[in-house]
Amino acid sequence: MTISRPNPLSATARLDLRPPHRFVGHYDHVLLVDQHILIGPGTDAHVRTDQIDQRVVVFRRGNTWMLKPVSASETEEIVIGSRTQFQNLALTMDVA
Repeated sequence: MTISRPNPLSATARLDLRPPHRFVGHYDHVLLVDQHILIGPGTDAHVRTDQIDQRVVVFRRGNTWMLKPVSASETEEIVIGSRTQFQNLALTMDVA
């Protein structure tokens, strides 16, 4: 098990789970979220994927989670427990 802060501008940390650590269900990573989550290509993203063309930021506005492409001003609300789609990215957020 290792912990890292992939992006030095963010206090959000990523916990990488490796054997022999086991949890109920299948988990490879756990995010310890501070203000936002960076999703996209590159080693400084909290969630790494090459399936989208541009990075997105997931952040909280009051009690609502929002998704925003880094290079755009439009935001989309994320409903907890519901599927949200952006380009080839689909995500469902749950609160632990």
